[in-house]
Amino acid sequence: MLRLQGYFRKPEPRSVNLDEALLYHDRAFLRQGNEQMARDLFASKPGHIPDLESTLTEDKLIVDIACGTGEFSGALAKVYPKNEVLGIDISKDALKVARREYRKVKNLGYQRGDIYELSTILPKKAGLITANLALHNFDNLEGAVQQIYQSLDEKGAFFFSDLNPEEILKKPALALLYRTRNQLGEDVFVNRFVRPVKERGNTHAQLDLALTMSFMASYTKEEIKDALSKSGFKSIKVEPDDTGEALAGYAIK
Repeated sequence: MLRLQGYFRKPEPRSVNLDEALLYHDRAFLRQGNEQMARDLFASKPGHIPDLESTLTEDKLIVDIACGTGEFSGALAKVYPKNEVLGIDISKDALKVARREYRKVKNLGYQRGDIYELSTILPKKAGLITANLALHNFDNLEGAVQQIYQSLDEKGAFFFSDLNPEEILKKPALALLYRTRNQLGEDVFVNRFVRPVKERGNTHAQLDLALTMSFMASYTKEEIKDALSKSGFKSIKVEPDDTGEALAGYAIK
């Protein structure tokens, strides 16, 4: 399956990948969506991850990997105001935006780092690690998941979500975009088509385009489950959402 260059890979000079193109999108729109998602997952329905209420005590670190411009990290800091929340990303530009937007949130910090070195850069093991719409960034999913496993404390949980390539490719228009992108290559497709559109404005339609195109590198349900199992996770759940277009789940150490 084709993988796209993501947050954890340095972009070529004067070009960007799909995820970096999202730096141009509507901040308020993203903040609202991520805050609603965090409330639904961790506040309104704390039982989404079994036993999280009892294991994620106030002294536990929460880490949001591939945090990008920080919207989901910021949402987690609101849901868990007594926990330390740390957003990790490899992109200096994305982290610059995150630090500016969330500079007043006292229990939230951001750090530049590589997913494949995660266990060596955290100040301590985490009680919860999240990867929201991020797995497609990892060229080596198994290697990334192994680092996540090593970075969790006992009974720590990993929550993740991403697009579901098998369902999305059933749509003729998106399947055509997929074939076009494969024919042109990522650099041409992104820098001649996606990036100029994003730079001309920040509409929700443009955001949806760039997000949707990231499914080209998304992993399937079985690929995610296999990587989690090989890394040592025991309690694993990976399921499509109500639309079928996204996958979400958890793994407990």
